[in-house]
Amino acid sequence: MKNSTRNNILVPPFAIFIVMLGLYTYTLAPTIMWGDPTKLIRYVDQGQPRYLGGGVHGLHTQIGMVFADVLPDSWSLAYKINFMSAFWASLTLSIVYLILNHLIASPVPAMGATLCIGLSHMYWWVATMTESYSLLSFTFALSLGSFLLWYRYQNIWLLFLVLASLIIGFLNHYLTLLFVPVYAFFVAYFAKNRMRIFLIYFLLTLIGLGCLAVEMKNGAGFFAGLLETAYICLTRFSDYSKLLKELFIFPAYLLYQYPIAILIGLAGLKSAKAKILPLLLVLMAMDIIFASFYGKARQLHQLIPTFIVYGYFIASGFKSVASKVTERQLVIFVSAVILLQPITYFVVTRSASGIFNINLVSQSTFKYRDPNIYYLWPSKRGNYKTYDFVKNALSVMDQEAVILADFNISEPLKYLRDIEGFRKDVQVKCTDEFAYQSEEKIWRDVNRYIDEKLAQEQKVYLAAYESFNFFTIEKNTVPFRHRLDQAYDIQAVGNIFLIMRKKLPQEVSLLDDAGEVL
Repeated sequence: MKNSTRNNILVPPFAIFIVMLGLYTYTLAPTIMWGDPTKLIRYVDQGQPRYLGGGVHGLHTQIGMVFADVLPDSWSLAYKINFMSAFWASLTLSIVYLILNHLIASPVPAMGATLCIGLSHMYWWVATMTESYSLLSFTFALSLGSFLLWYRYQNIWLLFLVLASLIIGFLNHYLTLLFVPVYAFFVAYFAKNRMRIFLIYFLLTLIGLGCLAVEMKNGAGFFAGLLETAYICLTRFSDYSKLLKELFIFPAYLLYQYPIAILIGLAGLKSAKAKILPLLLVLMAMDIIFASFYGKARQLHQLIPTFIVYGYFIASGFKSVASKVTERQLVIFVSAVILLQPITYFVVTRSASGIFNINLVSQSTFKYRDPNIYYLWPSKRGNYKTYDFVKNALSVMDQEAVILADFNISEPLKYLRDIEGFRKDVQVKCTDEFAYQSEEKIWRDVNRYIDEKLAQEQKVYLAAYESFNFFTIEKNTVPFRHRLDQAYDIQAVGNIFLIMRKKLPQEVSLLDDAGEVL
């Protein structure tokens, strides 16, 4: 009897892990992608995790080093760390199933909602490439599950498990800090012995103040770095002017994650009976508000915790349906809702790109990728476009040349040069280093850099002439192509561009028919 009960508990989450890991591996990116995914892979290769700073994700790097060591040597480093995302995403779903089944006490609706989460657009997307958000999902689910255990048993040691899961989450992603005050409030709210909880909070506060006092005495340290990073995130990477607009269109984002299941979730809102419902709603509200004023390019990533929590309402909706149909009909209905999600993504992306030639994505777009397919279709199976582009770019460059590239392209270029050892002689200059200044200062620095390299007889290449844009201190994206054309001659070389000094009028007049200076 005990073995049967244990099997009923363990078999579904194990099956979910295996099935989803298989799917994510099948749709996994085979190599590097543009921008952040490749940056995180390079952090693993450097082997020096950093825990303070925007976008460093120290725990992700630390665990990535372990995966890089234990996975087969025949796998490239990029594929190993991509696989790590698939692993954490799959393991998270096992925990999510246990949470949902605990809350609604109905296995089929809980499994249906879990698979809806696993096949939701953004969750699936980050599971197929190197992103810190799969690990963030795991620590988020771990903290929520730990809270449920504490809520049920009111054991003080389980409270420390909640704290540990939040600390682990913070070491990977600063978004976790949003949820710390939420859990702190609801622990006190639900505690049977509040005086003990307040005593623990008091002791933790004293420890924190003591550490802060030591740091202030010895100079800059953890707290200073944390405040600096928070300041950058809340100023440079945020746009408060879009807050109300993004809050208004949030339902559209939710609709794309759950094309049919969103309706099931709305029905589940009425039937949801969990006593921790206020906690779930506040977790969602905090996440939605923050993501709505954060940078557009990362907004949907930041909303993944909300999409996970919405799974509870989907499960509640499925359970309300279960009371009106047979078990067989329920399974068919749930399966149809689940399968309609990837079908919707496929139809939307293919029709937008191929049939109607409409660009549904307005952020982080450039010529070398179809933004609809790249951002809105989760699968990255067989996607070598990034790798092929940067390898071809490096192949046509002269010896000891330098190439200017924005962040999206410079990271893959550095991967091939530094990790695969291809064209170690070239220099890669990320143009983002010139950004976040006034327009005139950006051009002054870019102009000076190019002139210095040309004066040293170095060939200077540009990776993407069409997207030679810069983010100014006023948070405007300004194109500099016109300035570049006025100051230099631009010549296409393969899939990149050569920047040359503008020929003086007398030099032009001396050109012979072959185009060479006499």
